[in-house]
Amino acid sequence: MIIVGIGFLGVLVGLFGSLALIGEGEGGLATIVLALTVLEATVLVGLLGLRYWALVVALVVYSFGALLDLLMGSFLGLIVSIIIVGYLLSISGRFE
Repeated sequence: MIIVGIGFLGVLVGLFGSLALIGEGEGGLATIVLALTVLEATVLVGLLGLRYWALVVALVVYSFGALLDLLMGSFLGLIVSIIIVGYLLSISGRFE
């Protein structure tokens, strides 16, 4: 699925964002961003198998991720999250 490839781009952005936050001394926020990034990677694997749990978690995670991206000023991450949420909503009938 193309969405998984786009999702892994978002994972890379999250990893770099968390490293930048650590460098700026924002360890608490960096931990949250890193945990969210790991969860995103796990969900992407579930999406490959068209699992319903992965769809639900992905919608929650990417919506929350979009909010964090907005707050952090990561507009590339925000755009990726919005694209993923929109696409998942459009194909939600395919999941078991």
